[in-house]
Amino acid sequence: MKIKTIKRGFALLMLVFLFSITSSFLFGDEVTELWTRLYNKAQTYQQKYDVMVNIIEIQNRDIIPTLINALDELTQVVNVNKKDLEIVKKLKILVIRKLGELRAKEAEDLVYDIVKNTNDPFVKSEAIMTLGKIGAKKYAQHIAMLLKNLTLYRGAQNIQGQDSIAYACIYALERFKDSVGFFPVFLAANGGYSRYVKDAAKKALVNIVKDPSDILDGIIRNESSLKLKIAALEAEDNSKASNDKKLEVATTALEIGLSLEPANITEATYLRDLRTGALKMFLKYKLKSDMAVPYIEKILYRSNDISEKIYAVRALSAINSNDSVSALVRFLAYNNDRMESGISPGDNRLVIETIKAIGATKNPMGSEELLRAKYSNYPAVVAREAEKALKQIGQK
Repeated sequence: MKIKTIKRGFALLMLVFLFSITSSFLFGDEVTELWTRLYNKAQTYQQKYDVMVNIIEIQNRDIIPTLINALDELTQVVNVNKKDLEIVKKLKILVIRKLGELRAKEAEDLVYDIVKNTNDPFVKSEAIMTLGKIGAKKYAQHIAMLLKNLTLYRGAQNIQGQDSIAYACIYALERFKDSVGFFPVFLAANGGYSRYVKDAAKKALVNIVKDPSDILDGIIRNESSLKLKIAALEAEDNSKASNDKKLEVATTALEIGLSLEPANITEATYLRDLRTGALKMFLKYKLKSDMAVPYIEKILYRSNDISEKIYAVRALSAINSNDSVSALVRFLAYNNDRMESGISPGDNRLVIETIKAIGATKNPMGSEELLRAKYSNYPAVVAREAEKALKQIGQK
């Protein structure tokens, strides 16, 4: 019996060899028919695999029915030994990948059934990627939910397998370009995955939705995690949204960054980073409206971080409206009052930055407080900067 099996195996291998030689002389449909018959005659999974390696070399959509039938048959395989199980897995991946390469839309339901039912993470990830390649957008919601749950309930076992599935979901959702995929991919970009997965997610965010401003604004307003709020602001900065939209989201971030009270030093640092990120975007995208002026001015009196205050001063100067200049003048008056009452600022960088900011606006409403700064008890360097600013606004 064993000898007969060996003989059948040898005969099949000879047929594979002969087919591979003669197929170059046949028409495409004839080649497909020959290889399909050979695949169906194969007695073992190894033989089927050897034949399938040749089938997938055929660059012809005529092989799609053969691939679908083979995959359908493979999904029903049960009760096989460990060696055959590994071959079946390799065979599934081979067929699924080829279906994706051929953009075989007619296979989408079968491929999705594999996504739902297989426990092997690498077969599952290959099937998900194929759904992305063939544009099976009707499954976007399902893939998005799969990725979201995987990110939120990530286990400690089989990290490599989880990363593989997450990467495949990101790959598919990026190609679907459906807004339903944006938030799960955003979570993945900030989740506990390997670097290559998170990098892929960050790249995909730019392509899934052209303008994700409303989604990101909602994250900044409603998500409890301060790290996610900061990540949302960064995602908006990197998005393809218009500058006006980016400035609106940055204003939301500044508003939220001022409205929340930190429970500890870590939270205080995150809130500072959120506000500073918004201020940098105001400068980057040249905010010119007064919508954020009240929030920016609050930073001048509430923040303990001099770098954050300097960004606030620069943002007010760049807006250069009567409202923003008035805010700068009020802040200089506040410092002048303190100096005249004997309270030295100690570090004069912020006073100097404010003086320079007023001078850069060339708005004469700052002249009175600049004169006070020039003749107050500040160090000489402050007086010199006040004199320069007065010249800039046309005062001597």
